[in-house]
Amino acid sequence: LLLVGLLHCPRMWRRWLAGSLLALFGTVLAVTPWLVHNARLTGGIVFDHPASQTLVIAQRYNGMNFNDPIPRYAGETISAYSSRLMKMAAQGFFASPATSLRMAGGHWLNNFINNLLILPLRTGLESPSELFGPGRAFWQDWDGHPTSAQGAILGGYLLLFITGVAAAWHLRRWIGLIPLAVNLAYNLWTGLFLSSGGRFLVPVDWGFYLYLVLGMISLGLVLVRLVPRFDTLFSQQQTSAETIVETKAAFNKRSQNIKLVVIAGLIFLCGATVPWSETAVPNRYLPINNPQAQQAYAQAAEKLSEPQASLLKGLASGPWMEIQYGRAIYPRYYAAGEGEPETAKTGYAPEPQARLVFHYLGANNHLVVFYLDQVPAFFPHTSDVFLFYPQGADPLTPAAVLVTDGEQSVFYKGAGKPVRESE
Repeated sequence: LLLVGLLHCPRMWRRWLAGSLLALFGTVLAVTPWLVHNARLTGGIVFDHPASQTLVIAQRYNGMNFNDPIPRYAGETISAYSSRLMKMAAQGFFASPATSLRMAGGHWLNNFINNLLILPLRTGLESPSELFGPGRAFWQDWDGHPTSAQGAILGGYLLLFITGVAAAWHLRRWIGLIPLAVNLAYNLWTGLFLSSGGRFLVPVDWGFYLYLVLGMISLGLVLVRLVPRFDTLFSQQQTSAETIVETKAAFNKRSQNIKLVVIAGLIFLCGATVPWSETAVPNRYLPINNPQAQQAYAQAAEKLSEPQASLLKGLASGPWMEIQYGRAIYPRYYAAGEGEPETAKTGYAPEPQARLVFHYLGANNHLVVFYLDQVPAFFPHTSDVFLFYPQGADPLTPAAVLVTDGEQSVFYKGAGKPVRESE
């Protein structure tokens, strides 16, 4: 973007340099608190947790599945771990560059096509209320093979988009194509990550919206020009708008320095909210050896029926058992063989074993796949839970769960994952 600005106004390089320095200064203000916070935790410059990004790209370029772990070495910092994962991704890419580029190019093209599909692709409404909220998942009717009606709708969207791009080029030349360049570049980066569609479009779909709206305006102006009275009215409104812009520009020059200081302060405060949130929000779910957590555990155990209380006491008394205290959100149960279609996510993909999947929030936030043969009679969303693990077990799959909410508690023991032979 900075380079395009310089090429557009080469004679105004001083103004370009001042604006570029301000933009870079604002970026530094925003990310500095985040980077300082991460450096304090990891011992190096890490922008994001490697397990959420670099781990996935290392797995994909080396032909590994989502469930294949790449563990950290003993004593390895998160920063060093992230660097090692990026080296693994690069090695996998260059091991077969033609295949890697073909896969990345396919995802990039899929992103481009799906940008047109962000507008509704349907030919009718079941009721007028669908204008305000979808009554059915009409987007699932799309299978990549448009019907005649869907093809006509796509053709209309494509016409609006092309008209908008042409209008942007006519009005501002290369400057008018910057949103398109940002969209294509971001989607290319996502394609190199071997991901496309869905939520990956959200950061840059505004570029397509911009051209679609500009196409609508351009086609509307064509109709306006055909009517002389409307053409005259539009010219008058345009002149008034230019006068307003000139007046506001003169006012902005007088208050520019104050605005810069205020904006810089706001940008820094926005960046500081990331580390500040850790101190602003108290730690509610503490390790089980904390007195507050032990009190919560005792209160939950008192609400159990006698058979379950005895089973819990026998299970938790073993020195080989570890307990995690936290909150369970978004619980979802899948019977044997069931799962979400078209996903390879752990727990949500179809599996031969029945399971309850939820997210655990506590000292260590993570996904939980709890194997149960039957749908739990009591497991509400946002309930407090105690997870039981044999020492050294995978935190993904606890052996038992004590769930409590309000005046009720229920203890569940995992199926197919025995705690011990004696149990």
